[in-house]
Amino acid sequence: MCLEDLPDVLTGRKKAHEVLFPDGSFDAVEAVYHSDHDTNGLVARLVAEYVRARRAADPGAAVSVLEIGAGTGGTTAKVLPALDGLGGGLRYMYTDISRGFTQHGRSRYGADHPFVDFRPLDIEQPPAGQGFEPGAYDIVLACNVLHATRRIDDTLAHARQLLRPGGVLIVLETTRKQDFFTMTFGLMSGWWAAEDDCRLPGSPLLSVPLWRQALERSGFHRVRGLSPAPVREDRAFQAVVLAEKEGARPVAAGEATDAGEPAAATIAEPTTEAVSGPVDEAADRVTAPAGADAGEDTGGTADGAAFGSPLQERVAAAWQEVLGLTSVRPDDDFQDVGGDSILLTQIISRLKNGFPVELDLGELFQARTLADMAGLLEAELIEKIDQLPDDAVNTLLA
Repeated sequence: MCLEDLPDVLTGRKKAHEVLFPDGSFDAVEAVYHSDHDTNGLVARLVAEYVRARRAADPGAAVSVLEIGAGTGGTTAKVLPALDGLGGGLRYMYTDISRGFTQHGRSRYGADHPFVDFRPLDIEQPPAGQGFEPGAYDIVLACNVLHATRRIDDTLAHARQLLRPGGVLIVLETTRKQDFFTMTFGLMSGWWAAEDDCRLPGSPLLSVPLWRQALERSGFHRVRGLSPAPVREDRAFQAVVLAEKEGARPVAAGEATDAGEPAAATIAEPTTEAVSGPVDEAADRVTAPAGADAGEDTGGTADGAAFGSPLQERVAAAWQEVLGLTSVRPDDDFQDVGGDSILLTQIISRLKNGFPVELDLGELFQARTLADMAGLLEAELIEKIDQLPDDAVNTLLA
């Protein structure tokens, strides 16, 4: 975030999203998301070691990995190359609560990694209700995202539901309060979502001992913390925490398993000297739908919907372009059709570019429906009516 924008954000003249994601772009924050090479490399190594161990125990096993809150793919960028060459039968699910992030992930990683799928997931809600099969994943990754949820115990319970018996949860988190994150991502409401009392004082973060307690409360076992830095775990600024879901018995290579019971795989304790690669730093997350990520047509008109004004038609066109919708209606709810704050920033950018005057459309963050947005856009244009050409007034505000 540019320091000169801070007064506008603190006084409400600008939204933090508008500064962190200008015009809906990830460029301003991507360096932060991809900055922590050592810890991301550690995660990648752990995932690859688990896959090899699982295949050694059960050579025919299909191995599934799910990443929660993948964001711009800072961790993914290190994990996917580590999985290349490990054979077929591998599936990687790139998820985020924000459709904007899953779209970004698809465009960045989809072409080179055909075993990766991209879907929205809100880990604060039961995964089964969002179309995710319970017990379907060998590994669940969550890198700098779980802290940005209301109740850690509920969040970990949902992550556990995704895992097969004997599966592994790998959590990468910032584990000490730092002013940089408070003064940047802390300006977004999601940073302060916590409603429980198991966080570090003045922060949504958990230390390694607090993560261990939360994971054990949630039914995980064999919890251990790892850090590239040679420091005591309660002093680490960032750490990787591993935890296992009970249920699978250890199986030697070549030994048959009971029907339906996966062979257990164990991850050797890594040494920090061999670690290399990038990491997602702590970040806020947002919300998501299911349409364009399934490959639906993103072009076309509003499919015959009756709009009350040319401004509604302009807003509808922006919704369709950004959200990947084939049809929209004036009473459609932005969040219900898959909108979130990052995608709204992209819509605002498109609307601003369509007018010959400078518009302040920050109020659109308060709008619920397409008609609401068009009404706020009209109010802003009326305020600037003296600056508008006559043909624009006649066309848009008649």
